[in-house]
Amino acid sequence: MTVAVEQLGVPIDARPLMHAVRARLDALVADLDDADWRRATVCPGWDVADLVAHVVGDDLGRLSRTHDGAAGPPRRPGEDRPAYLDRINEEWVVAFRRLSPAVLVSLLGAGGGEVLAMWDDAIDRDDPAGAVSWAGLEDGAGWMDHARDTTEYWIHEQHLREAVGRPHVEADEVAAVVDILGRGLPHALEAVAAPEAAHVEVRADDMGLAWRIDRRDSRWWFSGHRPAASDGGDAPDAAFAAVSGTGDAYWRRWSRHPAGGRGAFTTTGDAGAAAAVVDHVAIIRAPD
Repeated sequence: MTVAVEQLGVPIDARPLMHAVRARLDALVADLDDADWRRATVCPGWDVADLVAHVVGDDLGRLSRTHDGAAGPPRRPGEDRPAYLDRINEEWVVAFRRLSPAVLVSLLGAGGGEVLAMWDDAIDRDDPAGAVSWAGLEDGAGWMDHARDTTEYWIHEQHLREAVGRPHVEADEVAAVVDILGRGLPHALEAVAAPEAAHVEVRADDMGLAWRIDRRDSRWWFSGHRPAASDGGDAPDAAFAAVSGTGDAYWRRWSRHPAGGRGAFTTTGDAGAAAAVVDHVAIIRAPD
């Protein structure tokens, strides 16, 4: 069963966040020294230069597919989507190891500017767009496709900042990223049976927020965030299942950051539903 875009809740306008992230990325990479470019990142086998090259590849691939309608390289026989993406991403990064940091800085700025212009001016955010597989969407909507890209840029910004020791984390941005990644929870919970009108609560106690996923018509529906119980929201024991953690723990776990372990969360209620939330994957990768 696929997820209907209506199950993902109220559409998000992530354009302000994407603009902020891309401006910071441009400033960050322009200020890196020679040693910074060679530092290892949490992405296996990739240093900072490789990760910047990957973001450039994301930009140019997005422009080619969405703006120009170009098809990417074909899959090999028997190659599933995660393996295919791992292969073509690695091929791109290896090829770009021929380029200097100065060229990477230039390409990042040029490609990022065109991506921002495309989303700002050329795309109807209500029209069906590319599939968002980790949210269960075969035919999505422009707003979710854009929001997905925004989280990838934001998460890679964090990877780069961790590598070079220049942290920049804003609580409202963490909340926005968790909100986007959480749109995949109806898909993550798809196989979990529950009574009609049951709900699952996902709490970020450090931010005083809780996200709710409701069961109706034999499906799960993302119902958005609200104040957590201490601020007038639902009590965890009223939920079919409840998961508590920090905003930082959620984005790291759901993007499979090496520091994103299961031990960062506490759960109550139905064990299967809680595990589906904790083990949600909001990137394209092979199953754990």
